[in-house]
Amino acid sequence: MPAYRLTYFDGRGRGEAIRLALAVAGQEYEDIRIKDNEEWEKVKSEMPLNAVPIFSVDGETISQSTAILRYIAREYNLYGDGNMNMTKVDTLISTYEDFFGEMIKPFMEPDEGKKKDMTQTLKEKTVPKFVKFVGKMLSDNAENSGWLVGSKLTVADIAIFCMFGDVEGMLGKDTAKAFLEDKNLVAHNERVASFPAIKEWIAKRPQSQCDNAEVRLKLEGYNLASAADAGVLDDVFNEAEDVCPSGTPTRIPYLTVADIVVFYMFGAAENLYGKDTAKAFLEDKNWVVHSAKVAAVPEIKEWLQNNPKHRFSYCLHQRFSESTSHKMPTYKLHYFPIRARGELIRLIFAAAGETFTDQIITFADWPSKKSEMPTGQLPVLEVDGEKLCQSLTIVRFLSREFGLAGENNFEQAKADQVVDTVGDLLTEFFKYAFEKDETKKEELKKKTFDTVLSTFATNVTKFLDMNKTKSGYFVGKKLTVADLAVYEGFEDFLVVDPSSLDKYPKLVAHRKLVLSNPRVKAYLDKRPKTNV
Repeated sequence: MPAYRLTYFDGRGRGEAIRLALAVAGQEYEDIRIKDNEEWEKVKSEMPLNAVPIFSVDGETISQSTAILRYIAREYNLYGDGNMNMTKVDTLISTYEDFFGEMIKPFMEPDEGKKKDMTQTLKEKTVPKFVKFVGKMLSDNAENSGWLVGSKLTVADIAIFCMFGDVEGMLGKDTAKAFLEDKNLVAHNERVASFPAIKEWIAKRPQSQCDNAEVRLKLEGYNLASAADAGVLDDVFNEAEDVCPSGTPTRIPYLTVADIVVFYMFGAAENLYGKDTAKAFLEDKNWVVHSAKVAAVPEIKEWLQNNPKHRFSYCLHQRFSESTSHKMPTYKLHYFPIRARGELIRLIFAAAGETFTDQIITFADWPSKKSEMPTGQLPVLEVDGEKLCQSLTIVRFLSREFGLAGENNFEQAKADQVVDTVGDLLTEFFKYAFEKDETKKEELKKKTFDTVLSTFATNVTKFLDMNKTKSGYFVGKKLTVADLAVYEGFEDFLVVDPSSLDKYPKLVAHRKLVLSNPRVKAYLDKRPKTNV
């Protein structure tokens, strides 16, 4: 068994969902707790992003709290069954992160009047909006199990449990009113709290000063003006795949030789002995869908088309070239006519050689389309008509679907931490890019191109250096979503200032490596030019 070590502050915050997941998994780990600011300053520089939590697996580290949570979920079957359920879990984890970001804004506001208004907005608009969304996901669960996704506890339940514990503990029952009045969510919270392993952990977990909101947020780097309304925080995969029967090989999350061998085996049976002998295979929809997926892999599809006279190719090509269009999912991306949060999704489609409908929504048309989207935001991806929201949730879904997530659970965690870091980078860049006041924009530009660029370029380079294969890629020996995310993440800086990365030769070399991928280059050569 691997040796685990979690490093975080002596409190709950972003570390508690990780601890709860490990408790449910029944896994022992070393719980390193940073007691105070003096201790934190001593160890801060040792952290990959100068931040915690950090999770060590046999000495190798994973940063970014949600990347750690997803790693544990995959390792211990807490992620849901099938890629679509995993994507719903991702949506809820991202929802928790978004909510946490909104919740801490009043603590960061120095003006007491504005702080009061922001807290009121949280109570009247923000909390009800998130309650409505999470409540709908709970009620829409076809399993009707009382859990948020599927028929069993997942890390989504743990994250949402922590989410509502945060709002009541940090901001009080009055602000948490919308949640406390939703009987289904309260029942869900109680269900999670009564789960044996979680109940046991809550009963014995340490109490500390860092559970005070003001202390913990200061440690995490937030400059708080006052502690007047700071409270005490409350309670807060075996790589699950879209598996065919009896452990049938599958292309999710990535194609293996097992998929190809089985695909070839059943093609040979039908070709040599006829449909009657291959009847059992042809009547099993899961097997047929699996074969259709293999046949749709661009390189295999091309080989079948180019080798029509091969003794096994004819049957395979005839059956699946005609059926793939209705066997394989159809994808439609809804986004604005810019790159921003939608471009990494487009790059994944390009790198995978997969087709999709790029449904552009103009800014003029957006007000009339907004109510059609699950959270009133873009991007949204439709998969056979079912809508997925949250940009990085969509990114992870497609990465698993098309084999760009990493070769194993640890590689996927490594890719996750890079993608999440680039997400943070974009958030900082967009503060500058979308600022309307020209004076403020000029001030933000200096901060963005001096401090922000330097910090993130340095941290991302560390991730590149941490790849033991020294392949030039961020994870393993081939292109993953991490490489695409970094390429696109710094594109915005280069559009404004082409010399932005001159001080970071490893990132410049990495960009050239990404461009050496023919599909990616072909897409980039033809995509429209936009400022963001």
